Amino acid sequence: MIGQIFGDYRVLEKRGEGGMGMFFKAIDQRLDRIVGLKTLHADLLADPNLLERLQTEAKSLARLDHQNIARLLHYLVVGKQHFIVMEYVEGHDLAEIVKSSGLLPADELAPIVDQICAAMSYAHAKGVIHRDLKPSNILVTPEGVVKVTDFGIAKILGDSSKTRTGMAAGSLPYMAPEQIKAIGVDGRTDIYQLGATLFELTTGRRPFVSDSEYELMTMHLESPPPAPSSVNPRVTPELDAVIIKALAKSPLDRYQTADELNEAIQPALGSAGFHAGSVSPRRKAASGAGSALADDDKTSLPQARRTPTAVRTPGPVQHGGATTGRGRAKMLPLAAVVVIAALGIAAAIFWPRKTTPPAVKEVPPETTGVTQAPAGVELSVRAQLPPGVSRAQVKTITLEIGHPTTGVTTDTVEAIGGVIQSVRTVAPADSIRLTLRGYDGSSRTVFQGKAVVNAGEGERVVSDIPLRAVPSDTVKTREVTAERKPNLVINVTPFSERDRIEKIWLDERPISGSFPLKQSIAAGRHTLRWKIGANRWTDTVTVGSEDRATEKDLFVGTGIGRVTVAATISGGGGYGDIWLDGVSTGLGTPGRLESVVAGPHEFAVKLEGYQMRTGSQIVDVKANSDTLVRFEMVPRTR
Repeated sequence: MIGQIFGDYRVLEKRGEGGMGMFFKAIDQRLDRIVGLKTLHADLLADPNLLERLQTEAKSLARLDHQNIARLLHYLVVGKQHFIVMEYVEGHDLAEIVKSSGLLPADELAPIVDQICAAMSYAHAKGVIHRDLKPSNILVTPEGVVKVTDFGIAKILGDSSKTRTGMAAGSLPYMAPEQIKAIGVDGRTDIYQLGATLFELTTGRRPFVSDSEYELMTMHLESPPPAPSSVNPRVTPELDAVIIKALAKSPLDRYQTADELNEAIQPALGSAGFHAGSVSPRRKAASGAGSALADDDKTSLPQARRTPTAVRTPGPVQHGGATTGRGRAKMLPLAAVVVIAALGIAAAIFWPRKTTPPAVKEVPPETTGVTQAPAGVELSVRAQLPPGVSRAQVKTITLEIGHPTTGVTTDTVEAIGGVIQSVRTVAPADSIRLTLRGYDGSSRTVFQGKAVVNAGEGERVVSDIPLRAVPSDTVKTREVTAERKPNLVINVTPFSERDRIEKIWLDERPISGSFPLKQSIAAGRHTLRWKIGANRWTDTVTVGSEDRATEKDLFVGTGIGRVTVAATISGGGGYGDIWLDGVSTGLGTPGRLESVVAGPHEFAVKLEGYQMRTGSQIVDVKANSDTLVRFEMVPRTR
């Protein structure tokens, strides 16, 4: 293909080839600029399903316009040949840099991590999940600008489906547990993969190492990650804690956003003069490995993510931001697929049947059992302990959320390193009142702060609450109110299934106890979620009074139903992403879910720039039935 012209692009040289396709350096003859051309192998282009996913995902990725993401410029079709035209990035990936120059010191690693998190935060806000984040997919230019590449490639190929005979998409050393289980992914999947990447960048090895793919998958699913300091003693306890939390098995136990991870890791990288390893890029360069700058040429490293710094990159300048032989989504051999099948057999005991297979089939003609439920809004509350108040003084911190429709809830939150951060999901509403208070061992108030936020459907709201210390001469003892009687009694149907339920959330807050589970809650409508293995259910309950108990059964279905989700998009075409019980299924509309466990489930469709006219829908899926759920997507008004 060298020298051939496709549209406005003339191929200059081949830069890489892998199991899925080829990557070329080309020149845009119309605009006189260098670009990257990526194309799939001919046998893959002959697959109409894969080709359709490639085209629709390219439309989604084209909306990403961020300085730390390699941009998709054009989708080109010439005859039977399909190309993705990418921004061409002059630089090297982090795997190359570490291999050639050694581990980066903290002052060089910090701005790199800052830019990676900026890219991920932006993409997640746009509803795009990377799914294959690893050092070889993170490029650094000679000027120190980070470019994250290959967004959405794992989704195009299918996270859990076979894409070629005997092969499955993914990069097993970095796969999150939910990817291996094939139970749906979200932004927290990228957090896990970034945790594995950070482990490697600070130790020189991956968190889990094995020649056996079965053993490697088992480690991701069951084994706690080792502390990075057990591999590299120069890693500080603060950095250990951040990386281990990012590698938590459950998405609920990880950092919930890339910004949250970045806020935790930046001070950890700056603590105690941390140095990642004994071999610095500069000393390696002095011995002839790489082309690092001299010490006196080193640019001072800024903290702002908008001002990237020079980072040592080895050897001559290389390729750009597209999938290549070394940067592509790694393909697991047939043996891995056999192992995954074996794990699937074990899933009958450990992981019940997944509910989100990738098949898309014809829409059935009738709708059954559709009710409405409000869509959740992610509310992130942050605060810094005020001057004059030490963490040792504070014994209890409470966050009070005054919601205009669901009432007032009060939770206990923690302060880590003087920073309070709490993520909650609330129903969309205006004028949500937030109050933070801290108490000492005698239940006296030592600080407090208030804020009011507006949370529209589909938004992510961040509220920084200013705190002020309460002078000792005005301190009032915390009022102890009489305990309210339980007004919500939760049970399980069938009752024999009660011991299998692993987690229950009431209005997105985890609750626990023995059945019947009794709660005191404000009158009004509330959301319940519960989980057994990989399966989740969602339902609503309306509490009529704060003085009179309302009983609610959690229905644990045993049969399997089929659900098709379709969406009418006002003023345009395209497809939306289907969400089931608060988790992305990885399917677009119209999509058919073949194996949904019977019971009530929450369905939603997400599409950038649009919102569901009537919000998410709670649907009671019946065993051995076909259910159609329809949404009308309208342009977002706020």
